[in-house]
Order: sequence, then structure tokens, then C-alpha cells
Amino acid sequence: MAKAINVKASRVKIIDALQSRLDTLVNLTNDYEEAVKQFDNDLENWKFEVAQLALKSDKVVHKGTNVMDRYYDEHSKTKEVEIYVTIPKDLLPPKPERPDNPIDYIHDGRYNLNAKEQVKAIENAIRILQLSDEETVNTSTYNSVSRFL
Repeated sequence: MAKAINVKASRVKIIDALQSRLDTLVNLTNDYEEAVKQFDNDLENWKFEVAQLALKSDKVVHKGTNVMDRYYDEHSKTKEVEIYVTIPKDLLPPKPERPDNPIDYIHDGRYNLNAKEQVKAIENAIRILQLSDEETVNTSTYNSVSRFL
């Protein structure tokens, strides 16, 4: 029969590792949110550039049969119309790409945690470990926080 392994991990080292992971998660989350804002701004600029290109370029093929009539605004007395055009690929400016989310869900055995939930769980784990007077933590405590490391 195999013997059970009893691991005693240093509480201070676990707190330091959790704090490091917490800092990393917060930085990645902030960087991603800024990147998404920049992407949204770049995408709006790209749409504007493409619209200007469609209106002004003589190389754009206007297909008059592809017109969608949307709605009439009684207040401003205007009608929204969509016109589909074909633009050669070499004329198009490069379209911005949405940034990848660096923080994905982690599965903890029962359910998935997103980044904000991971931050809360790590903060709670750090608080609980800081309240302890013991120098080491037992295997089950280490196992419960190790998924974040």
C-alpha cells in the first residue's frame, strides 16, 4: 500500500506566491481593458476610413441592386439606407484585430472562475492565511490554494 504524503508548506511563501499571482492578474486585467478600449476606438476609425473610401474612390464597385431600406425617422425627416459596395482588398486599410483575453476561466472542480472571481478568491485566501499563527499549512489548505498558483 502506498503511504499518504504529508506536505507542510511555508505559510509566508504561499502568501507571497498568491500575492504575486494576484498582482499579475490585476495587471493583465487592466492591460486587457485598455487594449479593448483602444481596439474599439481603432475599429470606429477603420469604419470611417472604409466609408470615406467607398464614397470617394473610383475603383469601388457600387451595386445599386444591393440597397436596404431601413427606417424613417419622423423627427429628423430622414431615412436610413444601407448600400452594399465591393472594395478591392488592396485598397482597404488593415482592419484592427480584437486583443485576446489573457485571463481565461479556470476550472476549480465545481465551476469556472473568471478573472474577477479569481482575484476575489485569491484575496480571500491571502486574508485567511494572514490570520493564521501557524508557520506552515497542511496539505489540504495548500491544495485548496494551489489552483491559483
